[in-house]
Amino acid sequence: VDANVDPCEDFYAYACNGFLQKNPIPEDKSTWVSFNVLAESNRRILKSALAEKTAAAANANVTVTLAKEVFASCMDEDAVESRATA
Repeated sequence: VDANVDPCEDFYAYACNGFLQKNPIPEDKSTWVSFNVLAESNRRILKSALAEKTAAAANANVTVTLAKEVFASCMDEDAVESRATA
């Protein structure tokens, strides 16, 4: 909400300017909505969780451990490149 705008004059600006100022459209996108912001946030959280190498992570269940192993293998660029050239 943009309290500097009279909602009776420009309701769109009143309702959306706050979001638009905090979340500019990335240069490589044609649109950017709250779902995009949420998706990016979720990607960062998942990447952080998958890359975590703490004692608690070592005690994770089999599914989490497998997901972490797959993620780690994909992030190992040297290994990926060597398999691509083999």
